[in-house]
Amino acid sequence: MGAAFNPNVSKMEPAIRRLKRKVEAGADFIMTQPVYDAESVQRVAEATKDFDIPIFLGVMPLTGHRNALFLHNELPGVKIPDSVLKQMTNKKGAEAREIGISQARGLLDEAIKYFNGIYLITPFNYWEMTAELTRYIRGKTNIMQADHQ
Repeated sequence: MGAAFNPNVSKMEPAIRRLKRKVEAGADFIMTQPVYDAESVQRVAEATKDFDIPIFLGVMPLTGHRNALFLHNELPGVKIPDSVLKQMTNKKGAEAREIGISQARGLLDEAIKYFNGIYLITPFNYWEMTAELTRYIRGKTNIMQADHQ
């Protein structure tokens, strides 16, 4: 049984208290809302470092400027940093999806420093984006595993 966690809150301490109650109630793992900047990845890692269950950090690549604005303004629990919104300004189509993949790669690079798991959220029907990010993270983790052998 899993539990959801929204790391995009202004006050982390109350959110962590709620999360601890979920774990005490029997949650076996935690899945976060998607994050969109390295600071959020680090913040979640620090706040949850004492948890002894897996935490899967959510990563969902952006598909364009309208997508970024919608997520930022309309989807509770999701915050897109100004720097990311700026990169997406007036971007759409394949160009925007490439930027979204690039941004997600940076988040994955940061996440593997702190977490044993992530989960990729496929935007709309753009499964190719998730496949590309899966190949990327597999390549990264295979290199890391080879370095530790």
